[in-house]
Amino acid sequence: MYLSFHGANQEVTGSCHLLHCADKNILIDCGLYQGEHELDVQNSGPFGFEAASIDFVILTHAHLDHCGRLPLLLRRGFQGEVITTAATRELTRIVLLDSAHLQEEEARYQARRNARHGKHPQLAPLYSTLDALNCLNTFGRTAQYNQPLEISPGITATFCDAGHILGSASVLFNLEEGAVKKSVLFSGDIGNSGSQIMRDPAPPPHADVVIMETTYGDRLHRNPTDSTVELYEAINNTLVRGGNVVIPTFALERTQELLFILREGCDRQLLPQNMPVFLDSPMAISATEVFQHHPECYSDATATLSSTDHDPFTMKGFHATRETVESMAINQIVGGAVIMAGSGMCTGGVSATTSSIIYGAKSAVLYSLVFQQKAPWGDASLMGPHR
Repeated sequence: MYLSFHGANQEVTGSCHLLHCADKNILIDCGLYQGEHELDVQNSGPFGFEAASIDFVILTHAHLDHCGRLPLLLRRGFQGEVITTAATRELTRIVLLDSAHLQEEEARYQARRNARHGKHPQLAPLYSTLDALNCLNTFGRTAQYNQPLEISPGITATFCDAGHILGSASVLFNLEEGAVKKSVLFSGDIGNSGSQIMRDPAPPPHADVVIMETTYGDRLHRNPTDSTVELYEAINNTLVRGGNVVIPTFALERTQELLFILREGCDRQLLPQNMPVFLDSPMAISATEVFQHHPECYSDATATLSSTDHDPFTMKGFHATRETVESMAINQIVGGAVIMAGSGMCTGGVSATTSSIIYGAKSAVLYSLVFQQKAPWGDASLMGPHR
């Protein structure tokens, strides 16, 4: 019985931990390293173990830094079973297909760039769309919260609600090998208490060993209520001036959080009830649909709202734009709209184009970092693009 670490060890991304017990190799997450291009070497490098030796992958949640190298694991020989919750399975499909598309686009771009400079033009993506699709076929049993699941004789896993994103889990392993019995808890990423959409993180059972994420362990988060009030003020000030509000936002979790807050603002008449809200991100639209399919993951208040046929994520003026022509038409709106687009850091995707086209003296680009500890601007009424 042993444990080894192959990512997210003294760093934030690339979560990947290997648990060996009872002659079985169990991988907890297989995430992508994210950041500058220098990390490409880490992503394409060796795992630190043979992919074919892995019997099971336990996936804590669908963020790319936890699931993003699963297609590469399969390409290198993995033939085992991926086990996770139902919501994580659906979200992972969206995330991996998007990631594969980006890998392919980046490879084509680099090949063209190399060709212009007289270098060898052939450059393969880390993995392809086909790899991502094949990877999805390895997803097997579905875990239920708080219900022990025998992974293999001597190995039982219990998924506990981590309150991080839809379907996220901390996982408790009860292990037995010969006369040795141990319980090992992997926290996954832990959510904040008080989320309006998700349940609070569930306190896990006792464990002999705890492996816990500590990304934000050295800081306090800003009060969500204060952030929401500031967001409403910024939107109202911008609309009064006749401008548009552009919110670059992450497709998974942050988009749904913002939609919930905007819908609540309209319902409580803190925002104009007929305010046009455009969700200009196909990936975010698909992720929102997954959220709508899994009310069992909601907090009690949001589950009650959903049970009354009141969609927590849409309002009267909501528009989801999947097609390019619809996205381009948004650029003709001169004022009065809220436009949400990816990527969340405005470094690519629709937001990088949209904000540069429609941003003007009357408009505001509101970064979804408003929900971090500090707002990234000074005067909310005079906001410009921030990195």
